[in-house]
Amino acid sequence: MARVGFRRVLSFGFPFEAFTRDIKLICVSNFIGAFGEGLYIFVLSLYLLDLHASIVEVGAFFSIMYLSSALAPIPGGILADRYDRKKVIFVSWALWVFTPLIYYFSNNWVEMIPGGILWGASMLGLPAINAYIVTAAKDRTKTATLLATFISTWSLGYIFSPAIGGYLTDAIGMKQVLLITTLFSAVCTSMYLLISSQHAPRQTEHESTPQPISRDIKKRLFAWSVFYAAVLFAVQTARTLIAPFLTVTLSVDRFYVGVFGSINFAGTAFLGLLVAHVGDRWSRVRGILLCLLMHVSTVLVMLFTSNSAFLLFTAFFWGGAVTYSALINSAIGAIAPEASRARWISIPMTTAMIAAVVAPYLSGYLYEVSPYMPFSVSLIATIPVILLLLAKPFREY
Repeated sequence: MARVGFRRVLSFGFPFEAFTRDIKLICVSNFIGAFGEGLYIFVLSLYLLDLHASIVEVGAFFSIMYLSSALAPIPGGILADRYDRKKVIFVSWALWVFTPLIYYFSNNWVEMIPGGILWGASMLGLPAINAYIVTAAKDRTKTATLLATFISTWSLGYIFSPAIGGYLTDAIGMKQVLLITTLFSAVCTSMYLLISSQHAPRQTEHESTPQPISRDIKKRLFAWSVFYAAVLFAVQTARTLIAPFLTVTLSVDRFYVGVFGSINFAGTAFLGLLVAHVGDRWSRVRGILLCLLMHVSTVLVMLFTSNSAFLLFTAFFWGGAVTYSALINSAIGAIAPEASRARWISIPMTTAMIAAVVAPYLSGYLYEVSPYMPFSVSLIATIPVILLLLAKPFREY
């Protein structure tokens, strides 16, 4: 007992014992892939502007990306519940490898659209990977922390790469950066060949007749689907055009934008674990509420402060605000039937992605009116989201 207690002290309460070999491999792969994508993703909107896209066309490009991703989760969930989840993840991530390569060969923003579509199509693997982690977990009471760690390892990869990418973009050009990204993406995807196969549990003869899903569970799924869509719309309306906003309002270079991105993802990595701990220890609703309060606070700073140094400090909380997704997926995974967990996770994910289709396009039009307008609309939209979170269907979470 003393030895176990000593180990918990050394781990600062973090549930390392809940991580299997496969989850550790997924996290390492995540880190490598994120580092590569982070080299360009935070300045992608600026690259689109370099290719003579208007600000509305930039918003349209991201809407096409999100539309493609919105169509992916439900088919991905069905595939993950029928076939080997390892193979579903690998094939999905393989599509993602070609995205930066297509961007490399593109000479205008329209030619980049197939790359954006492949980026969205790779989301076929998200329900599989969420279900894989929840199913592989040694301790099901720690799923919020495990999923947040999965997101955090992605963000850890992003911590340094946006700043490095911003510097490299100025030094050697965006096209060379995209080639480097392709290499990292290929290594990341290849690592999924090392994880164990995992299938959804098959029904036995006695369970061959599908058990009806209770009306109460369906209500919960519907409530989480509506909430996920609402929160993603509110948050993404402000986040899509953050790079152009910083360059216009502060007149900063791409290295500053990259540093902002690095600090942003540091916040996702470290605050995400704190938020997940709140979700596992007390309630998921409190964790999500903490994310939304961080979002509101940082948007207010964006609206009323133009001090570049202070905005870099704010970027940390700007990143921490997006970890609500791990808590939502954890809540859905907890109520989902074992044999169809991936499909259950995919439904709210799809509704959220549909909301994400609208947000960037709207942001483009709002930005044309004023660079501050997307932030004002996001702030207003977040208020009913907070009230919705406090409604009866979510109280037990």
